Amino acid sequence: MIAPPRSPVHSSVFALALTAAALLIALVIHPYLDPNTSLLFIVVVWLSAWYHGRAGGVLATGASVLAILYFVVRPGASEADLSWNMAARLAGFVLMALLITWVTASWRESRRLLAATLTSIGDGVLVTDRDGRVIFLNAVAENLTGWPAGEARGRPASEILRFLDEKTRDPIGDPLAAALRGRATVATGDRTLLVSRSGAEIAVEHNAAPVRDDAGQVRGGILVFRDIAKRRQLEEQATHAEKMEAVERLAGGVAGDFNNVLTVMTGYGELLRA
Repeated sequence: MIAPPRSPVHSSVFALALTAAALLIALVIHPYLDPNTSLLFIVVVWLSAWYHGRAGGVLATGASVLAILYFVVRPGASEADLSWNMAARLAGFVLMALLITWVTASWRESRRLLAATLTSIGDGVLVTDRDGRVIFLNAVAENLTGWPAGEARGRPASEILRFLDEKTRDPIGDPLAAALRGRATVATGDRTLLVSRSGAEIAVEHNAAPVRDDAGQVRGGILVFRDIAKRRQLEEQATHAEKMEAVERLAGGVAGDFNNVLTVMTGYGELLRA
C-alpha cells in the first residue's frame, strides 16, 4: 500500500528532529571524529529526502548547514577556521546534500509511481525476483490468492500460486518458473483454476513474463491473472439469449406456416358449406 502524503509541517518537524539528533551526536563524538562530522548530516539529509521527498531534503540541508557552522563559527574559533578552505568544504557539503536529495527523491517518486500503477490495475499482479520469490502483490492478487502481501513476500511463488487444469484436475506447473527458465512469455487459456489459500477454486486466465533490465538481463518475473467467472457468466447469458432468440424465430416461423395451413383449411370449409 502507498503511504499518504505527509504534510509540510510533519516534514519540517521530522527534518529538524533528525538534524538536532545529529547535532547532539556530533557534539559527543566531535573530539574523536572531527574530520567526518559532516557525514552524520549527510545521513540526515538522505533520511529526510527518503521519507519526505525534496522538501524534506532541502530543509534538512539548511538545518545541517547551520549545525555545521556551529563547529566553525562557535565562540573561541580562530580565524583559520573561517578560511576559504572551510568555505569550500561547506559548499561541497551543500552540493553533495542537494545531489543526494535530488537522486533519492527522484528514485522514491519513481517507486511510488510504479507501486501506484501496479496497485491500480484491475487484474492481479504478482512480481518475483530472479529466484522466484515474491516481492510484490497488489490488492487484487491478495484477494484472489488469499495471501496478504506481508505474509507472501519472500515466499516462493509456487507456494502462493496453485493452479489446476479445470478439465483433468491435474496440477499445473508454476508459470513464473517456466517464464524465468525459458526467458519468454508463458500464456494459458481460460480453463485454469486458481486454488486460493482457503481452498476456494477460482477460474482464471494468466500470463507470466520475465522482467529484464536495460542490459537485457532477467531481474525477475511478473504474473498477471484475472478472475473470469463474471465473464463466463456474461458469455453464458449471451449464449442463452441467442438460443432463446433462435427458438423465438423458429416458433414464429412454425406459427406462420401453421396459420397459412389453417387459412387454406378455413377457405375449403367455407367452400364446402356453400
